[in-house]
Amino acid sequence: MRMEYIGGWVILGALIGAIAASARGWSPVAGAAAGALLGCGAPLLFFVSGVTRSDVGKICPQCAEKVKHGAKVCRYCGTKF
Repeated sequence: MRMEYIGGWVILGALIGAIAASARGWSPVAGAAAGALLGCGAPLLFFVSGVTRSDVGKICPQCAEKVKHGAKVCRYCGTKF
């Protein structure tokens, strides 16, 4: 009987983790893994965290400056992505 509770906890955690990670712009697979390993409370980390994928940005290959993730042109050197 207790195995059903544990299995349900893992499956529910994985489902909520995948949805929460996807909503933040992160990998749903990573969210599901975190939710499955840490249970239903782990997805709260995705909602509480203030970092989104767009905040991380990317590095311009020409001038090595950090630009926003969705940028099409580097604002420092004008390189097109």
